[in-house]
Amino acid sequence: MTGASLIAKTAELDELAISIRDCVESAERYAGQAVCEAVSAGRLLARAKQIVPRGEWVTWVTANTPLAVRTAQAYMRLSSKLASLPDEEAQRVALLPIREAMKAITTDPTAPTAMPPMFVSAREPRERYVSQLKQTMRGMNAFITRVNIGELRHTEIEKTRHSLTTALATLDMLEAEFSALSSELERAA
Repeated sequence: MTGASLIAKTAELDELAISIRDCVESAERYAGQAVCEAVSAGRLLARAKQIVPRGEWVTWVTANTPLAVRTAQAYMRLSSKLASLPDEEAQRVALLPIREAMKAITTDPTAPTAMPPMFVSAREPRERYVSQLKQTMRGMNAFITRVNIGELRHTEIEKTRHSLTTALATLDMLEAEFSALSSELERAA
């Protein structure tokens, strides 16, 4: 490796490191604001729903926001429920990721929240699931790197889409197995 190519690679790695740090800082900064922004959007959506003529709400949300109707409903529910929580609980929920915040406002705080651990019955399917998911993660990491450095090709987008579809199918299989196991545990209890 020549001195010039080593310097170029070092410079590129320095730039990548700076970009990575910026992304991580942004992710951490915005993660803490996610629920607050969702609550604000929920308030605005609730106000818009009061104004939109009856029967036109779904059309209005679809045409005027980037949200799915169910997400819009979830944001409105989060906004109204968060306002009714005691201050300490509202503050705790506001620091959660949005999905966790939604779970927190829709579940009974006294009910046990932990599901029993999932055990895939046979070792071979478990290894296959893990292998497929790890392969998807490696592919996603490579894809993100190529997007970040601006060297993305159309074929990589298709390949990543296929990989994600396979991962979703794997998750569906795991979920089905978990549901069957949960049903068995409930019947046994």
